[in-house]
Amino acid sequence: PAVLSELEYTQTDEDKITKQEINYLRVVHLVTGPAVSTVRHVFDTEFDPGKLTYTIRKNANKLINLRQKKRISNSQFDLLTKDDRLTSKKLDLQLMICLLRNIGPKFDITDELPAPTRVTVEANLSRIKYYRNTVLHNHTHGTLSDKLFTTVWDGLCEAITGLNKKAFVKYSSANEDNADATDAVTKALTETMQNETSHSKGRVRTMTNEENYYLRIIHLWHSVVFRAVRVKFDSIFPSSHPFKTLNLSSKDFRNILQYNKRDKRCALIGLDALCQEKNVKDKQSSRKFTLTLMIELLLSPGIYHKIDEKEYTALSKLLLLYRKMDPSDNTIFTRETFDAHWKTITTSVIDLVGETQQRIYERKFCFLDPEGNQPLKFTSQTSNIPCAVICEI
Repeated sequence: PAVLSELEYTQTDEDKITKQEINYLRVVHLVTGPAVSTVRHVFDTEFDPGKLTYTIRKNANKLINLRQKKRISNSQFDLLTKDDRLTSKKLDLQLMICLLRNIGPKFDITDELPAPTRVTVEANLSRIKYYRNTVLHNHTHGTLSDKLFTTVWDGLCEAITGLNKKAFVKYSSANEDNADATDAVTKALTETMQNETSHSKGRVRTMTNEENYYLRIIHLWHSVVFRAVRVKFDSIFPSSHPFKTLNLSSKDFRNILQYNKRDKRCALIGLDALCQEKNVKDKQSSRKFTLTLMIELLLSPGIYHKIDEKEYTALSKLLLLYRKMDPSDNTIFTRETFDAHWKTITTSVIDLVGETQQRIYERKFCFLDPEGNQPLKFTSQTSNIPCAVICEI
């Protein structure tokens, strides 16, 4: 029944971008655009750009300790210790916050949301860190309610302007480049931004094409890939008790979950409850599972024999690509990068869902990128039908 309801929703839902989806994408852009630039402004004030390499290398022992504690990844450690031309532009938001917190003056940046009365530099950095983690790295399904959006948006904008009053200058003029956009995501974003009043906090009225390409891929993951993977997951785990279905011990299942949590690949709701054998009879919803966790369980030794080779390959490709999509890094895409991600995602989803749902997803892809080169494996009934015609069926 759970799988059927999901399929029925997919088939009957109108092709549209919801207000809640646009709310989420706008916050993603706020965090990856103005927020990153503002934190970089603070970082360059505290760490002399001309002496950054020397300053970082001087604190090599602290970096080793941060890596051992999983505060920075191996790739981040290598960047900091091996790049002889290190600049803040090569550092993402999370890494700059980490260095401000642990190197040099050691800012008192907290994990909790500061009280509204605290308006110090440290408090504003803490706000940016908090909202980045709670919104982008929690399981929000790519949507934000209007109420939550207002709270997060106002909080972020106040923190950004508190650190740099000119942070929104380059984002405040209308962007004519996207005026003739045909894809649904860019059109919805542009319309929303242009309708903002001049009194809106953190008025953002412009995005570059490269920023839009990135947001469109983020939207594709949440609106299409999550749903397709969840349908497959629910068909294999109808009871939503993974370690029971897999015949894994509670310890084995905990190791899988902790691996995800430790590497910050997911922030799973109810992690401890899922690991307790006494709760095995308590039904758990797959909507509490992140994409990486669902895929890793589907690819686990106890279950992969239940999916065919094409599905296994598709899931593996999606998992590898998703791990590269950190919301705080590489947040602008060229058209070539966009096309490469689009092709991998769409072909993998088509292979995963099978012929019974192929037409539904093809229609969705055409709606989201009507002028793009659709890298899909159309069925014999639709192979000669132009994309625009399929979208109208």
